Amino acid sequence: MKKINHTAIFLALPLWLASILISSCSLNEELRDTYTKSTIKSEADIELLITGAYALMNDGAGFKLQGALMLMMAADDLYAENGLNGQGVNNEYTTFGKKNYNQSLVGPFWNTLYKVINISNELLTYSDKSYVSPDYRKRIIGEASFLRAFSYFYLVRLYGGVPLRLEPTTSLSKFDMPRASIDEVYERIFTDFQTASNNLPLRSALTAGERGRATKGAAQGFMSKAYLTYANYLNLQDRSSEAVAIFDQAVIFADSVLNSGEYSLAEDFMDLWDVNKETDAYASEVIFGIGFTRDMNNSGVASAGSEWAWRMLPLTLYGVTGNSPDGNGGEHVRMHPYFYGIYYNDNSTAADTETDYCAVYQKNVKVENGIPAIDYRLEKSILNYWHNTKTNKYLIAWPYTFNGWPLFVNDDNQKGNVATTPFVNKYRDPMGKDQRTNENDLFLLRLAEIYLIKAEALCESKGVTQDAVDAFNEIRDRARKADGISRSYPKLLETTPDKQTFLNLIFNERGLEFVGEGQRWFDLVRMQSPDGIAGKTRYEYVMYDILQNLPTTPNNRLKLPTYNKENNAWTPEAGSIYGPALETVFAATNKKQFTLFPIPTDEYYYNKAIDPTIDQNPGW
Repeated sequence: MKKINHTAIFLALPLWLASILISSCSLNEELRDTYTKSTIKSEADIELLITGAYALMNDGAGFKLQGALMLMMAADDLYAENGLNGQGVNNEYTTFGKKNYNQSLVGPFWNTLYKVINISNELLTYSDKSYVSPDYRKRIIGEASFLRAFSYFYLVRLYGGVPLRLEPTTSLSKFDMPRASIDEVYERIFTDFQTASNNLPLRSALTAGERGRATKGAAQGFMSKAYLTYANYLNLQDRSSEAVAIFDQAVIFADSVLNSGEYSLAEDFMDLWDVNKETDAYASEVIFGIGFTRDMNNSGVASAGSEWAWRMLPLTLYGVTGNSPDGNGGEHVRMHPYFYGIYYNDNSTAADTETDYCAVYQKNVKVENGIPAIDYRLEKSILNYWHNTKTNKYLIAWPYTFNGWPLFVNDDNQKGNVATTPFVNKYRDPMGKDQRTNENDLFLLRLAEIYLIKAEALCESKGVTQDAVDAFNEIRDRARKADGISRSYPKLLETTPDKQTFLNLIFNERGLEFVGEGQRWFDLVRMQSPDGIAGKTRYEYVMYDILQNLPTTPNNRLKLPTYNKENNAWTPEAGSIYGPALETVFAATNKKQFTLFPIPTDEYYYNKAIDPTIDQNPGW
């Protein structure tokens, strides 16, 4: 027996490759070095297993790194390259940002999700033990069902049909299992989330120490999201007649969350990203998130801290991370100029065209009542200008100019360099322990998304109803309130647009609202192309119809914009470029290839029921 602070629990189950390593944070418990079935004799022992399952989520093979690489770097919004002056190089983010991943590189997140599933399966076997009270039995069933459904929901969206393991894997002989169909996986997801909803407590019933644990609202929220995603899949499979009832279920469960009285939108959008206000975020808008901490016992990838503040902020911005000694960013992840241009360009007659979906933002930044006349989210959660405190100079990023941004000082001595791309500005932690050990959580489900799920599902099943428009406007209305000073942007929808226009607006509203939160790729691959071609995803539409065919030469498409200080202008102009890193996608012979990740090498090496040639995803 030993007293430890950063718990390491080995669950002695003869799984594939090795026993499960579960790392949890901020516990101070007296633990046995190795847990087996014979040593689990109390509710406290079971509680450690539950805690360990959650701890896998913020592991380096989980959402801290490997999961983040897949969720954040596979879409059209972010990419990774060298930092300014050749600094900030990181091979992992660059590899995924350039879409050069393969069967081996996507394995760690797959394995982590299956480890959580296996622990969930094991937990369910303890629910009928004599030492388990009725109340705790209910909690075990709810929590294990939630974690299993949650893991399968990520697996089916990332990889398609996967082996459906519903019992503990106790030997390699039980490991061989074919891929279940996507329909079968979703059937299990719905069953488990429903069980979780029936057994889990409300968020208001959680103790302070249980923040981040599954709740009834989380189960219902993810159920709504799963129904929406499955209905999207049915549409893509030309099964629209089946999809209508599924969209209706998404609305029902969205309303369950919205009407529960448990959640509310944060009044100030930027309060969600203040690391010192995370408790308030969970008390209002955040329905489920992956918790991270300034881990005092570990550093780097082994720590329970997050690293997006370091990954996503520029090298010349100081005092924003635990990156010693200056707390500056690492500049690994950048934003495609094309993506930012969707929101920056103003084309009020082209809400449903190929390049400008939103059509509510100002191209030239104006000032109204002393504040910029743009969407508050566009200004605050995306970094286009900042102050280098070491040189006392301001820096700008595309598409702003020193003369065009109203908040800059007029002193030419304070005008510094330019950055060719914007940055995500949601994650900062000046008190972080080190560059990879910050406290910023990853919010996987917020109330804002529930409103947009309701709007989209209603649109798909009933058309653009007033209820759908009202749900959509809830998000824009919060953005208009800004930080207490009302803005005229983004415009509220005052009329009901046609169905495709409304879906375009929802798609891009989600892009801005959830940028840097790992949502964009899921939206691209689940939603149908706006051109109405059966079976075609929005991913294929954006990548191959828009980006690969922009009205410019291929050489320019693969270049970042440049700034001419003499004429105070960027070349190329806004909206015509997106930068490098998409060559791999354009070279794909199968346009479906990047709408799923490949089945990992380890799985078909050890699982003899999966054939690496017959069962692999298209293009891989």
